Amino acid sequence: MTPNIGVLIVGIIFAGVGGLMVFNYIKAKKACTMSTPGEVIAYNSRVSHSRGHSTLVYHPVFRYYVNGQWYEKEYGLGKNTFDYQIGQTVEILYDPNNPDTYLVAGEKQDPAFSFICLIIGIGVIVLSFFAD
Repeated sequence: MTPNIGVLIVGIIFAGVGGLMVFNYIKAKKACTMSTPGEVIAYNSRVSHSRGHSTLVYHPVFRYYVNGQWYEKEYGLGKNTFDYQIGQTVEILYDPNNPDTYLVAGEKQDPAFSFICLIIGIGVIVLSFFAD
């Protein structure tokens, strides 16, 4: 059985992106064990294009202090709403070996999309062997 190369490539891309996102989520969740207060200092906005629609997505920028150094980092999780107010204090969970890696305590990071990409990718890879 020879796979359909085009379908196989699409499956590999979906599985690769989903797998990488799941891996990064689990890695950050395990590594971010220390806590410090952080402040929302700004929002960066981007236009997200999906299924022919454009949506403005907001990424909060946090400032926090670790081991004598200030960090100002844009949060990777963007939303179409402002979940925080500028000046609001939040608890930052950071990686003590790499304070650039952080999560916001209590933030619901749903890895479902990552798992869905991974599962779809695996399914498409399997289907590539049955495509004409």
